[in-house]
Amino acid sequence: ELAIGRFEIDDGLALLHRALDLDPKEAERTALWREIGHANALKMDGEAFWTAMQESLQGTSDRSTAAGVYADLAFVSTFRGGMWKRRPAPELVEGWIEKALEHILFDGAAHAA
Repeated sequence: ELAIGRFEIDDGLALLHRALDLDPKEAERTALWREIGHANALKMDGEAFWTAMQESLQGTSDRSTAAGVYADLAFVSTFRGGMWKRRPAPELVEGWIEKALEHILFDGAAHAA
């Protein structure tokens, strides 16, 4: 996080990938992939962002986390349009929004966002 915060994004990404090699538990693995996604968004690498966010969804059983990931996919893809060589289809983004809403626990933090 510190490396990425200093915009040493490639170094931060390398450290995050090394952390994945340590075979973390589900919640940690999901969080690491989500951080990798956010770092790639800062690099304006839409494909790497999308791939990392999809990886963060693999195996997660936490509805609130899944809602947040889908919301991130929709929000970042919409407001960082310059990171895409070809923007995702509006239907895909709308699907992410729908999935975020499906997974929201209405008494949780994702609902407030």
